[in-house]
Amino acid sequence: RLRTWDTRSKSTSQDKNLRSAFLVLGTVKSKLDISENVIERAAYLYRKAIAKNITRGRTISGMILSALYVSCREANVPRSLQDIADAGNISFKDLSRHYRIFVKALDLQVNSFNPSEFVSRIGTSVGLSEKAKRDALDILYQAQKKGITDGKNPLSLAATAIFLSGVMNQEKITQHKIATASGVSSVTIRNVARILRKKLGMDE
Repeated sequence: RLRTWDTRSKSTSQDKNLRSAFLVLGTVKSKLDISENVIERAAYLYRKAIAKNITRGRTISGMILSALYVSCREANVPRSLQDIADAGNISFKDLSRHYRIFVKALDLQVNSFNPSEFVSRIGTSVGLSEKAKRDALDILYQAQKKGITDGKNPLSLAATAIFLSGVMNQEKITQHKIATASGVSSVTIRNVARILRKKLGMDE
């Protein structure tokens, strides 16, 4: 009888956990305009984490949002860790910590985003012209050909390419505006811009 009660209490606890997690997913889905397929994959990964007892002692938000970020990466849906942290009302630092635990515990192999996937979203957000977006993509393509993008944050690269393209096309888009839209600091944009200009011979 004790075993039965123990099983029932665990089942009830798990159900509550899932309901809370899926409530967070539903909120973030509408905020970030994420497809049902990506949400379903995130829910599957979260159930897998529960089955392996990875979620114990960790926040529901941190783990379900980690599952969502993994799902976005797998589906090449360009949403940054900062995007998801903001939408889920959790700190970037907290989500980063949960994400590392999540990936390691489930032994997931997650590929990096291609920086070009962020260009359209950030460019539209700051009012970049279509020509400037194409030029930003070309800057990234040239950087990738020369191996400059290896090991660098794809979001930082996209934001910097947009900044450089805006300057080239004489569009009045400030570093601050791009930094706000991308979640990348102005300092990072300046530093990466310095590298791209030098390696691509843009100062010439």
